[in-house]
Amino acid sequence: ISECLVGSEMCIRDRVNTKYQEVDQLKKKITENEERINKTETILAAQKKELAERKDYAKAHLKALQKSEDDRDVLNTILSADSLSDLLSRVYTLTILQDADNQNMTDLATSYQKMVTIQKHLEESKAALDKQKKDLDQQTADLQKQVDQMKKDLSQSQKQLADISTVSYTHLRAHETLANIV
Repeated sequence: ISECLVGSEMCIRDRVNTKYQEVDQLKKKITENEERINKTETILAAQKKELAERKDYAKAHLKALQKSEDDRDVLNTILSADSLSDLLSRVYTLTILQDADNQNMTDLATSYQKMVTIQKHLEESKAALDKQKKDLDQQTADLQKQVDQMKKDLSQSQKQLADISTVSYTHLRAHETLANIV
């Protein structure tokens, strides 16, 4: 019986150690997710800053176009060419400038979409982290209940072992006394 109780005690300790390892693994995952969230927040902040700068540039450029009556300036630039080659050169230059403006607007839209995607990923990561923390809290509470129950079982097992030892010792003394009497 005492071997059985010792084996039971070892089994209880193994189960408790396993549960503690599971909790440690969950804590490690939570830490990794927090680090990933912090990194994503840094990227998002940089993306927002870049987007704000591009947006400000686009606003300033559009305001400048409205104030300068750019259509007339473009037409005057083309019409004031001295020769056919100068005209082609001016048209080519204006096309390059227009393409650069168009590319800037495309880049602005792309940056905005990228920021939205990062923001969405960040929110999903935070939700997953919150869930992991709740799961960890629940598992920790469950583990504590199991540990308390195991301690109670262990205490009862130790008491039974002590009772068995006392009974065995008393039984042995009784046999010794009987042998001395006979």
